[in-house]
Amino acid sequence: MAVTLTGTFVLHHFDWFEALYEFSRRYEAQSFDDMLVIVLFIAVGATYFSIRRSLDMRREYELRLKVEGRMETLALTDALTGLANRRHLYSVLKSRLEENSAEASPFAVCIFDLDRFKPINDVHGHLVGDQLLQQIAQRAQGQLRSGDMLARLGGDEFALIVNTRDVDEDISGLAERLITSLSEPFHIDQLVCHIGASMGIAFAQGCASQTPDALLQRADLALYRAKTEGRGTFRFYQDAMDAKAHERTLIELELRSAVEKGEIRPYFQPLICLRDGRIEGYEILARWDHPSFGLVTPDRFITVAEEAGLIGDISLSLLKQACEQARSWPKGTYLSLNISPVQFRDCQLSTKICDILDRTGFSAACLEIEITENALVHDVDVARRTLISLKARGMTLALDDFGTGYSSLQHLRSLPFDKLKIDQSFVTSMSESAESRKLVKAIIAMSHSLGLKTTAEGIETHAQALRLTQMGCETGQGYLFGKPSPQACQILLDGAIGAA
Repeated sequence: MAVTLTGTFVLHHFDWFEALYEFSRRYEAQSFDDMLVIVLFIAVGATYFSIRRSLDMRREYELRLKVEGRMETLALTDALTGLANRRHLYSVLKSRLEENSAEASPFAVCIFDLDRFKPINDVHGHLVGDQLLQQIAQRAQGQLRSGDMLARLGGDEFALIVNTRDVDEDISGLAERLITSLSEPFHIDQLVCHIGASMGIAFAQGCASQTPDALLQRADLALYRAKTEGRGTFRFYQDAMDAKAHERTLIELELRSAVEKGEIRPYFQPLICLRDGRIEGYEILARWDHPSFGLVTPDRFITVAEEAGLIGDISLSLLKQACEQARSWPKGTYLSLNISPVQFRDCQLSTKICDILDRTGFSAACLEIEITENALVHDVDVARRTLISLKARGMTLALDDFGTGYSSLQHLRSLPFDKLKIDQSFVTSMSESAESRKLVKAIIAMSHSLGLKTTAEGIETHAQALRLTQMGCETGQGYLFGKPSPQACQILLDGAIGAA
């Protein structure tokens, strides 16, 4: 009854009765069969278009799903290598750590990065570097087991999620195989690339409090330990690494403040003429006068300074302080400053050093610049331009720690060095090793044939000093002649008397 009343109200309200009457009157001449055909045609057409529209919508929906799936895949995949990216790795780690620890399979995270990749990428270009990364990804995947996951974190850094049971040996075997595999040469067109890899490994502890960030950080700490202990190896995370990382962070924070406050001060170690015991000059050595810890030696902060980008400021500050102090020294006494390999990447290094000499009034002829062999590895052309610029200003150039790095005789021939410094490891072992004595003698003879002078480091006994003098070495340095001191003038008086 309610439906009938409602229908009547609607028809009356919208004048549908009049509309139906007008329609029927307009087509009263048409037969019932014609009207039926029209109705059926309209119904069939409506059904066809309805089905077609439904199929179109279904195709659009499926296409949208494919596009969304493709976008999701791209969002989780490294575009260069096709490996999982950092986001995908993080998602998998989070999922596995959230699983019930009683049911979840134990696993470890391994982070490895490449040794000697940057020089190849810099010298041969990014195209070669990209092809090398693609080959590295393929070779690394070939070492994985079923269920393991390889991801590229960015640059030359990769990560693994490795399923474990209770055997470290299994992980060790995988790490050794992977590092050995990546140490084999790679061939890109006519170029042969030799790199290596270092790896850090951290085990998931299966506790609810552990996070992907914490796990990745532990693996990264283990990687840092592997790299500092020689590269081309792997290390497992240990709790002590957290304490060491915390100490390193504190050193970096305090080091920045120490540079600003002038707490990094120069100490001076005498350089002695071996023929007559006369002090020729002093090497500038860094010491940190810490307000709480006292005197901090360079082995605790120089590496941190290099990694934090502070080594340039420290070195130039030491030079400035030393030049100001040297104003009262006897005429002709020279300073020797060791420049970090990191600083040689600065194209303005020569200008900065010359500015300090100009401001302090210290003669460029009395400044000796020492560089290690490793400084020549990163970019020989930049090093050559810097050395030539320094040489043009009248400074003396010395190649430090000769025989322990990666330089060659070509560097001695093509770069404007004046002096070689024989590494203290050769000097110390001369008394026990005939090979070391022969090597030191050969270095001195080669230096003289090239017109270079020599300085021997680490001299601690009179016997060492006498043997080096007999071999023709001109200058000596070591505890026999004096330890580093903040008062070079006092050393000058006492050292001269003692050496004589």
